[in-house]
Amino acid sequence: MNAEDDHLLKTKLLKTDTQVSSSISEVAECSTTSNNNLMVTFPSAKDAENTEKDGCWAWVVCGAAFCDLFIVLGMHYTVGVLYAALLDHFKESKSKTAWVGSIAQFCLFFFCYPGSLLSERFGCRRVVIFGGLFTSVGLLLSSFANSLYVIYVTHGVIVGFGTSISYLPALVMVAYYFDKKRSFATGIAASGSNLGALGLAPLQQLIVDSFGWRNCYRFLSGLALIISICGLLFKPLEEKKTAEYNLEKDSQVIEDKSSKKKGPRFPRNNWFIIWAVASTVATFGYFIPHVHLVRVAEEMGSSHRDGSLLLSYIGIGSGIGKIFFGKISDLPWVDTLRLYNICMVLSGLSPLLALLAVGYNMLVIYAVVLGLLDGCFIGLMSIVTFECADRHRISEAWGGVLMIMSFSMLIGAPAAGWFGEITGNYRNLFFLAGAPTILGAFIFSLVHCIKDPVISRQQKRAIVIPNHEKEIMLVYERLTVV
Repeated sequence: MNAEDDHLLKTKLLKTDTQVSSSISEVAECSTTSNNNLMVTFPSAKDAENTEKDGCWAWVVCGAAFCDLFIVLGMHYTVGVLYAALLDHFKESKSKTAWVGSIAQFCLFFFCYPGSLLSERFGCRRVVIFGGLFTSVGLLLSSFANSLYVIYVTHGVIVGFGTSISYLPALVMVAYYFDKKRSFATGIAASGSNLGALGLAPLQQLIVDSFGWRNCYRFLSGLALIISICGLLFKPLEEKKTAEYNLEKDSQVIEDKSSKKKGPRFPRNNWFIIWAVASTVATFGYFIPHVHLVRVAEEMGSSHRDGSLLLSYIGIGSGIGKIFFGKISDLPWVDTLRLYNICMVLSGLSPLLALLAVGYNMLVIYAVVLGLLDGCFIGLMSIVTFECADRHRISEAWGGVLMIMSFSMLIGAPAAGWFGEITGNYRNLFFLAGAPTILGAFIFSLVHCIKDPVISRQQKRAIVIPNHEKEIMLVYERLTVV
């Protein structure tokens, strides 16, 4: 092998397998025309360690994401408390009142894709700070509303949008800051939403009982400002030193051309399409228990306070489940996709516990079981997206999945309220909470039967070992490095 071929091989090793096809010809052209000036200096082990990934600040980011989701999703998961208060105050039907939380949850996920594009354009830190301020304003305006239609806009649209652009960047930052413990760290951050449900449900109930629902909105408005404080901690990740180029201009030209070719585009590989359809179907009934469970408990003879505690039990179970399944998913012998598929089926069967409940204690068991399974269903959703999509489009893929899911979430809770009213038994709504999830699990199982060329290409890639310029190692990029 001559010097020129050896030089070109080193240059290729700096590219991932998905980038080589689009940029090697341009690198080769640069090497032939400017071979004497282009030099690649491989990094030392000390340079490789000069990174913030998996370091101390990574855990600070994880903690900030935890607090972010504690407030953002904690408010959405406990919407049943305000739902019951608004139902008593405005005297409207269950389905009409349920639109408040349903519109907010729709906007929460619908704006995730635009939020991901905003994060790439302006950075996660700025977007989260703005989202916290926007959420606070929406909650404050809701406290002055005199009709449900006004709350549809203030709570549903404004709060939904603000929480949406605060939610996704938090998980994206955790994914960027972790490599070896990505699933575990994501599980810790995601568990914040469930501890938020645990703490905010009884707290909101206490405020509603003592000061009314309007002051509860004002309290949440002040609490939402903490989201902006969390955003201040999401500082951009410093890139790891991998090589030094004397010819920086040519490298920048190649990078710019590659970026222009990519652009914002919705992923269209086989596994991602299956996953997008399955998750959209499955999440039709996801928020039904969060919206209606408090009122179901009341109609079974429980107090409003005991009904709101059920949301806390869901939060406890889900928080434990997210950490547990996140840790399990990181084990090298665990197939994350099969684990997720099994938990989807069990989650779809869990509403049978509520349908067969003869008292409050059975509802508690249902809430805990649902929470534990929710830990896998929601906690690993971003990881499953990571497994099923092109890794270079993970932010767009994750935002896109959530945006598609929002349409089924929009009609889920109101449809359940309507179904319970026309059937004469309010508890029949749990049929709509379980059946779509089982159907979604069946659709998702197709990933085990259909091959995806995009996923196959990125299963195995070569990178440079920093200790010696001639050595390479193979990375089987699932979530951990082998």
